[in-house]
Amino acid sequence: MPFIHALCLTLSFVSFFSYAEERAMISVVTPEYKGYTNADGSGLIFDILGAVYDSQKYKIKIAFVPWKRAQLLVSKKKAHMMLGNIQHNIIDGMIRPKHPLFVEQTGAIYKKERYQWNGLESLSNKHLVWVRGYSYNKRPELQKLEYKYDALNSFPIAWNRLKNDRHADVLVSSLTELRIYESLDYIDLSDFEVNVLWSENAYIAFSDEPFSKKLAEIYDRKIIDLLESGRLKAMFLEAGHPFQEGIWVNQ
Repeated sequence: MPFIHALCLTLSFVSFFSYAEERAMISVVTPEYKGYTNADGSGLIFDILGAVYDSQKYKIKIAFVPWKRAQLLVSKKKAHMMLGNIQHNIIDGMIRPKHPLFVEQTGAIYKKERYQWNGLESLSNKHLVWVRGYSYNKRPELQKLEYKYDALNSFPIAWNRLKNDRHADVLVSSLTELRIYESLDYIDLSDFEVNVLWSENAYIAFSDEPFSKKLAEIYDRKIIDLLESGRLKAMFLEAGHPFQEGIWVNQ
């Protein structure tokens, strides 16, 4: 996308909002998710943003930052949007549009020889690990169960705990993130089982301020235009990602 420019992590957001409308500049913060938000500005989500926000009217600036920092920047009105946020991670100072970006699946990953999977109840009395910020302990599905958990600073730390049997029976993870690390050959799943725990819509999370609210309204209108024209489906299929039309139609 020629009008999308990646910024270094030290990008300053000072005075950004004072001139946002005059400059028609959109500040996007996100981790890098291979295939979705690539460091070179390519990827499915960046393609969608480029189609939603007219390049003649808007210039998109991207800062690649850790997930927790992205959440903080948007909630504190220091960036306009972060990408791929599920409902329970949209905190005070953030709003979500009506329509999602894609469906996010969360899964349980564990060593094949250790357990016989029997649904969510299989997590009872286990030691779970996940990446800090996902707050899976707040999920109603898990609140019904008895278990121990550790929220760790990164996926590699959580994975190594599981792989090396260090106070970790099951890794609970975004399957998008899991596939990214697998595609990078960082992890080998041949000795592990992966079971889907739940699926839910992932959204752009916008800052709760006037310009960002305008951007959310544009997104809701344009994403349906892309759906009805067939262009949205084409983008998903071209990128090799599953397309589930119902998440937009049934809103």
